[in-house]
Amino acid sequence: MIFPVAFPLVLGLFLLLLVVLVFVVELRILRYAYRKIGVPPRYMFVIMLYPWSAAT
Repeated sequence: MIFPVAFPLVLGLFLLLLVVLVFVVELRILRYAYRKIGVPPRYMFVIMLYPWSAAT
């Protein structure tokens, strides 16, 4: 039996789409949470990236 070449490609694209979808949903939830505590959305990424930059 020959393994179809398109299957890994379709599976990879599906997983990539799933990761992007989860990332977008998480960002919307985080944006809502930051807005509720009074942090402007433009500073959200700076606040999220600060611990990563401080750890290096």
